[in-house]
Amino acid sequence: MSESRGFPAELLSFALFGALGVVVTAAALAGFAQLMAGQGCSGSVVPVLATAAVCMGSLLCALAAAFRKKVRGLLTGLLQSTFLAVPLALSAVWNGTAAAPAVVCRILAVLLCGCIGGLLGVTLRSRRHTLR
Repeated sequence: MSESRGFPAELLSFALFGALGVVVTAAALAGFAQLMAGQGCSGSVVPVLATAAVCMGSLLCALAAAFRKKVRGLLTGLLQSTFLAVPLALSAVWNGTAAAPAVVCRILAVLLCGCIGGLLGVTLRSRRHTLR
């Protein structure tokens, strides 16, 4: 993105890519719920599948944001992943489980997936076909 873009445009871009992450997370949760119902899984796999769904959303929203910006992938990924990690942390505080090691690992996994997505987004190249 060009340096001439103002703060409101960057904030709008952050919110749009964050919304993309929320949509991907919701779709993954719905798919995992359908899979669990079809396979007759117990409730013990719910935290693992929910973490995987949020990590997928974090990775894809950070990847898309970094691919669009093409600069500072790690920072972009970290900022975009906080869009999904903050509600996770707030719900853990609300439930009183914020200090549990499993909750801390889930939040760190979401942040790590966002950073990976940011790095991948910067390194991926758009394929433009040129005639030679």
